[in-house]
Amino acid sequence: SGDYREWRKAGHVRLWDPASGEELADLPGTKHKMRRVMFTPDGQRLLACGSQHEILVYDVAQKTLLHTITTNDEMSDMALLPDNRTIVCGQYNGTVSMWDLERRIKIGGYEGHRFSSAQYVFAVSTSVDGSVVFSSGSDGSVKLWPTTVERTASPIAVLEENHAGLMTVALSPDGRWAVTAGKSTDGKSAAIYVHDVTTGKQTRTIEVPRAGISYMRFSPDGRTIALCFFGSEIELWDFETGQLRRKLTGHSAAPRRVDFSPDGKRLVSGGWDRTWRLWNVESGESLFNSPQQPLALSDVAFSPDNRYVATCTGSWKDWRQPGEVKLWDAATGREIARLGEHRFEIKGVMFDSSSRRLLSHGVQGVKTWDLEKQSLIASYGNGHTVTSAVISPNEQAVMIGTTRGEIARWELSSGAVQQTYEAHAGLIFYLSMCDDGSLMAGGSQDGVVTLWMTRTPTDENAAGRLPNSTVNESPPLLEVVKQWASSSIGDETSSNP
Repeated sequence: SGDYREWRKAGHVRLWDPASGEELADLPGTKHKMRRVMFTPDGQRLLACGSQHEILVYDVAQKTLLHTITTNDEMSDMALLPDNRTIVCGQYNGTVSMWDLERRIKIGGYEGHRFSSAQYVFAVSTSVDGSVVFSSGSDGSVKLWPTTVERTASPIAVLEENHAGLMTVALSPDGRWAVTAGKSTDGKSAAIYVHDVTTGKQTRTIEVPRAGISYMRFSPDGRTIALCFFGSEIELWDFETGQLRRKLTGHSAAPRRVDFSPDGKRLVSGGWDRTWRLWNVESGESLFNSPQQPLALSDVAFSPDNRYVATCTGSWKDWRQPGEVKLWDAATGREIARLGEHRFEIKGVMFDSSSRRLLSHGVQGVKTWDLEKQSLIASYGNGHTVTSAVISPNEQAVMIGTTRGEIARWELSSGAVQQTYEAHAGLIFYLSMCDDGSLMAGGSQDGVVTLWMTRTPTDENAAGRLPNSTVNESPPLLEVVKQWASSSIGDETSSNP
């Protein structure tokens, strides 16, 4: 155990009985927070690592500390080679190091992930035969290293390199462009990367002379992109020219989500200052500022009929507190109804096309609300932490992204899970769908953007609509494009991608 908020306190390494849940021992030797524990294959020893520049080696039977191996930096992860004596460590100085468990000495290492001053290795793993070490880092790459040759060698391969620090993804309304946002290639500012959906190639870059893009949204006509930052401003950019149109200033803390009205004339925003605001897109004027809510706003949405604004609350800092779903008058800002709450954090809200139903999703799954009766229709998916969701074109199902990197299709009428696909190696932070519903994009913590067909291919869209192979373009983004040859998320028949 160990918490970055209490980094000065010692963490704990504990042994538990998996049958009874009984604590067997609180093992000694910890001085700072611990991040990783693992047993040797014979179960006789336990290894632990973390912030204290040491690998702790325990005797499991005796519940005692056998010895420590002193390293040169904090460790984020470790793995054991099949020889059961070579430990591979990912470190916070951006390197991968190798240590002999018996002799307690360093026997090799790699200059793993050095991209910026904040470089570090997220995770390390090994192939089954121990010939290859895999590492992933804050430079947005996965690297493969040889263990059978000189242990200061160059990587065998670099996969999914993403110097962009991918933060958010959006599809243009016409489905032509997949757009990602993150860090610039030098890591000093931000950038928007535009990719042609037909070819999978990056066509241009829009440089944004400030850091910290957290979210973006296309206007209905596809001409404007609204950007949220980790600061307190919202910026509107011209997608065609790549020029900044105007800044929207008024939030006292970072806005988390924005949404355009169906006619594109207004923008709603909500965020960490616990308020939502309504803006005139053309003039940049603030039209309305709501009273403060009990928690930070996590999402906002305009109804398709332009009458309502929906908001939801919740944050990782207050995730145990119930999030609320509220309905507001889009013309006056008047609160119409408090629809209800989730037991924990709510991550998003969306209307169906009729503006009669509202969906909310979060740590507790998905809930469907009747707006006329202002009541709960159904609640399903409990046990899934839903990070993003979009409604299928036929409005019979909702596609959700989870913290486990899965995309699942749930039937709205019954709440039954119809298909689940292992789409990403990390949590899915955003799903986006083009206007006609034929294409969906998923952005993930693994630094990869996936494009999915959401309708069964026809003669009209089968030829060249999506590439037939994985496209490895140069940094800042390596984009993996997936095609379902005869499948659909939105229709009734599906197969694996």
